[in-house]
Amino acid sequence: MAHAFPLPTECLYLVIRHLAVADEPDSNTLATLLRVSKYVHSVTLPILYEDPFRFVQDQFGRPSQNLEILPRLLKLIRLLLFSLPEGQVIADILRAAYLQAPTDQDNTFAPEPPFFPYYKLVTNINFRRYLLEEISVNIQDQDLQVVMVKAAARELCSELIWSLCEANAGRIKNLTIPIMDISRYVSMIPRLKVLSKSVPPLIKPTALNDQNWIQFAAKPQETDLSLVKSIGASPFMSSIGKLRPFFQPAFGRQINDVALAFGTTLKDIRASGDRWRELTDVEKQLRFSVGEDEPCWEVPQLSNFVIKMNCILIRIHPDIISGCRRLTRIFIRDPREEYRLDEVARWTPAELPELISLYIEGTPAICFDPDTLKSTLNFETMEMTMNTTRAASP
Repeated sequence: MAHAFPLPTECLYLVIRHLAVADEPDSNTLATLLRVSKYVHSVTLPILYEDPFRFVQDQFGRPSQNLEILPRLLKLIRLLLFSLPEGQVIADILRAAYLQAPTDQDNTFAPEPPFFPYYKLVTNINFRRYLLEEISVNIQDQDLQVVMVKAAARELCSELIWSLCEANAGRIKNLTIPIMDISRYVSMIPRLKVLSKSVPPLIKPTALNDQNWIQFAAKPQETDLSLVKSIGASPFMSSIGKLRPFFQPAFGRQINDVALAFGTTLKDIRASGDRWRELTDVEKQLRFSVGEDEPCWEVPQLSNFVIKMNCILIRIHPDIISGCRRLTRIFIRDPREEYRLDEVARWTPAELPELISLYIEGTPAICFDPDTLKSTLNFETMEMTMNTTRAASP
């Protein structure tokens, strides 16, 4: 058959390669070429599957084409997973999402396990870069269900990349992985024999931001962070020596990360949250947790403690205030209008000899222990209220 085909292998390869790397790759034409002859098939198949997710890069995300692209993507993922070697460990979330038996009469999404190991043809894995949007750290303007769906998609993506890479590490030339998975791939590095050289570590950076974060995350243990003065993400903060003001949009936990990382030097904590729309019933059950871990964090140099929650209720560890003896100002409020006795967790009495101003509203107002006032030698102003009542105490 090869002698009957007018093009030699080298020329045919260049033609098919041109179709594959065009600005808008024509996967339909490539798929058609697989059926021309065994000769053309043998040249086309490795090109078609070397970077299999590339063919949905341009189409995915366009509402008019999603109904067409998503079924094709699902079939592709199932095909690759079914082709993995026997005994390959596949995460439960992947099995549940892609390898379950169909529940309807349409068998389109349930191909039979292939006899050909398609996974061996994959040399470029860039699934995350093409198909997923980053999850915003500030989800106040998003529906919680949407955020949860995106989080599940991120987990599926992470496990899919790992499964394909683990089975075919020796042939992978280009690999894009989530930053959160870097430590997972450390043990696999010796097996990535044909992978291009990774980026070098940063040289004594003074800032970590969108421009250099990926490079830093690739070699965190080899990066000297002693000169960093500002960062755009919270991991590794405890090793930074000269951090100045830190701002991080978040949905709760980061305040505890900051307090634990800089507990010996932190002087000012300010956290706030606004409501941009009506909360769902699920969101109303959320709590802004401060110091929820055991043992509770201590910030002995803290002077100003400000938390303003207009959207959800606050849950504060009873020992928080007692671990901050240098406090001069406390301003903590949430939108609570009513409560039950089982929701009251009385704070531990604290010694605050430098406290000057106290404003507590909502949950903090019903949890504050008045015995704390026995030690407030410099006390000047106090206000305690339940939301809109604004009833000032003398």
